[in-house]
Amino acid sequence: MATRHRDIQIPSGDRTIAGTLVAPDTVVPGVMLVHGWDGSQEQYLSRAHAIAALGCICLTIDLRGHARDKAHRDTVTREDNLNDMLAAYDVLTGHPAVDRRSVA
Repeated sequence: MATRHRDIQIPSGDRTIAGTLVAPDTVVPGVMLVHGWDGSQEQYLSRAHAIAALGCICLTIDLRGHARDKAHRDTVTREDNLNDMLAAYDVLTGHPAVDRRSVA
């Protein structure tokens, strides 16, 4: 199955986090891939493409304090990262091609 991807910006509190949405061209389950501490979405992009090729829409994100936002690492809280994940989840489940009953 062919996939496409696009870079997106996700509002989260008073900041914006970077994400990449990888999707096939039909209504399918959604999968969100979140990196660990000191990681970035780059480490999951190839996996996101592989999962999308199986028939899912994938969203990868850079939590605040990571990747391009690394300068703010010392001020990031767990609550900030939780809010980032919730904002990304809302974007994923709000995508018109995502089957909201099938999100991981």
